[in-house]
Amino acid sequence: MQIIANSATVSEFTRKTLESVRMPGNSDSPPVEFVSLPKEDILRERIEHWAIFAKERDKVDMLRRLINAVEFEKMIVFSAKGNQVDVIASKLRAKKIECESLSRNTDKKLRHGILEHFRSGKTKILITTDLTSRGLDVQGISHVIQLDLPQTDDFFIHRAGRTGRAGKTGVNCVVGDEFEMQKYALLEKKLGIKVYPKELYGGKLVKPEAEQQV
Repeated sequence: MQIIANSATVSEFTRKTLESVRMPGNSDSPPVEFVSLPKEDILRERIEHWAIFAKERDKVDMLRRLINAVEFEKMIVFSAKGNQVDVIASKLRAKKIECESLSRNTDKKLRHGILEHFRSGKTKILITTDLTSRGLDVQGISHVIQLDLPQTDDFFIHRAGRTGRAGKTGVNCVVGDEFEMQKYALLEKKLGIKVYPKELYGGKLVKPEAEQQV
């Protein structure tokens, strides 16, 4: 019997937990062996990171404007607020933007169909929670939109990592208020990524005016 664990990231807590694992009925089984693949720095090399400022009450409208301003293959939108996922999707559909939503509240019978629609491209936009930030393998996600920042760095990495896969490049965009932008700036330094501030003007995505004058 073998016990194998796989993860895109291994936190210190996870490492310690795995180190304590032993074969059933054999407390003297050898310790866990960790095998790491050579790091491919997708977060820095294949993903372009954007920051768009929006107050909490304006985020859905900003998302709508962003969807209309960029060309994308598939887009996944993350919100930490599970009870808001269906609301966000409903507001977008009211503006004639086709999308589907997926959260823990979604009927289990519907989840498979929703994911299949997204995989096949029948649905281009999926509004979801961190339920799908790990383990979701869907080709062709060109844009990840984070309508808030998750509580842990790992979840940020997993969210962003839905794009830039299979040798392609992608965009990870955080739409946040003043507090979230400050937190994002700290995360930029910690993860060693470069974040490009953006704003929407005249239906187009542009650099903020202050940066254009530099």
